[in-house]
Amino acid sequence: MSARINIGLTIGVFIIMLISSSISVYYLQSARDQVEETKRLIIEGRQIGNARGNMTLDAVRDVLEGIKTSHDNVLGNLTEHRAVTNDTRDNIIIPILNQTQTLIQEFNETNEKGRTAAVDEIITAVENNTKLIEQLLEK
Repeated sequence: MSARINIGLTIGVFIIMLISSSISVYYLQSARDQVEETKRLIIEGRQIGNARGNMTLDAVRDVLEGIKTSHDNVLGNLTEHRAVTNDTRDNIIIPILNQTQTLIQEFNETNEKGRTAAVDEIITAVENNTKLIEQLLEK
């Protein structure tokens, strides 16, 4: 009996080893599948991340190009406004200012001549008319 028990035990152990090996192979294959799926998901996630990063970089590039275009336009407009301002100053404001100063000087000279003539008339009238002197003195 002992040989039968020994053979039975050996066959039982062998069957248990086959079953446990089959279970191990099944779980090993399942783990491999999970690892492959994880790798696939990681690669897919990286591709999605790269696509999003590229879209973000494109959007940022577009914004920066818009800012540069606006900057160039503003500088161009400022340059054009500066040219208009300089032309206005040189061709309109300064000539008007010069004409105004000339008119003021001529007006002052005219007034001076007019005042001189008025004073001369008063002196002549005073010299010729003593009644006026007397009236002034009485007051």
